[in-house]
Amino acid sequence: RIYGVAQSRESRAMFFSLTGYRQEALTFGENTGMLLFSYIPSEGSIAAHSSAAEAALRDGLPQQAKP
Repeated sequence: RIYGVAQSRESRAMFFSLTGYRQEALTFGENTGMLLFSYIPSEGSIAAHSSAAEAALRDGLPQQAKP
């Protein structure tokens, strides 16, 4: 659903999890360019779980034009 909403708004979807992702979700994230992250509360940090998320952590998030 998050991906569908992002597509309808011509945006990229980002999703944060506390528990990780099943393989199907990781595959979907890679195939669609979805940014998949996990939040690690004990460290106060995030980890990337998709190529798009890795790029966002490395290069920063792309800026979106305001409507």
